[in-house]
Amino acid sequence: MEPAESRAVLTVPLGDGGVSGDLARLHLDDGSTLVAKRPARDPIVRERQRALGMYEREARFYSELASRVPLRTPVCVSASADLILLEDLAPAVAGTFRDGLTPDQVDAVVSDFARLHSQWQGAKELDDLGWLWRVRADEAARWQANLAERLPRFVDRHRARLREDDVRLAEDLTASLTEVMTAAASLPATFCHGDPGPPNLMFGHPSAPVAYIDWQLAAARHGALDLAWLLTLGVPVEMRRAHEAGWVARYGAEVGAADDLPRAYALGVALALRAPIWMGGAPERERSAHVDAYAEATLDRAFSAAAQHDVRTILRKGPAHG
Repeated sequence: MEPAESRAVLTVPLGDGGVSGDLARLHLDDGSTLVAKRPARDPIVRERQRALGMYEREARFYSELASRVPLRTPVCVSASADLILLEDLAPAVAGTFRDGLTPDQVDAVVSDFARLHSQWQGAKELDDLGWLWRVRADEAARWQANLAERLPRFVDRHRARLREDDVRLAEDLTASLTEVMTAAASLPATFCHGDPGPPNLMFGHPSAPVAYIDWQLAAARHGALDLAWLLTLGVPVEMRRAHEAGWVARYGAEVGAADDLPRAYALGVALALRAPIWMGGAPERERSAHVDAYAEATLDRAFSAAAQHDVRTILRKGPAHG
């Protein structure tokens, strides 16, 4: 609920609802504003996300960890699985998949990731944070089944932009997704954002180059998975090709993860490939302007990165040995 001395007098929806929750700006009677985040309106989406622990996870992040991570996050007024009230970060604005990120923006995020992941690398406390997202084999199997159900719709909707090799790669990834996810989950873990796409990164606030929102997938996993998600989905193709090696090398040097970084990063690229398939194959009731824009913007980026990092060979050899 709002602070006792203030009450909302106007509620203005933000965006088109996103993927898993609804956002609104609350204009309070003292002239200030807050951002309210609630579970998704669609009952199927809401219950799926609730079953995955996403709403509780974000509430617990803000209640228990936000003040301890070396990143700029919105100040939390109150948090529960049903409602989170946050500082309004305006004039900062979120990135978009359509536009992607600039080199300066990526530089700032890579530096932030290196600080975050170094701080939590191998921390024993991770074992005590049972609410962090950790992929288990049964959960990975559910993701694979859901992706398999979406794959035909993805191919039908985007056939004009897909080569036959792309279709086969999407099929191979879908058939191997459980193994890919469990192989990635077996790597040494740190504390990760879990979903660092452009819409969850806010730029232009005077207090920090980047502010980080949407912690529903806060995870204990290898930091290279965050990095691969960021660069594969959030960076235009030619820019990624020109700068990716330098960003990955700098991250590895700062975190000290050079030994297992190449394999972990390649697995991260494979996992990122599922994003346009998932969004592009969404059932009609789950489609929105945001979902469609996500799929349209990330399709070419994800398949280009998968080809460059030879994801097909990883799947053919088996993720455990790729």
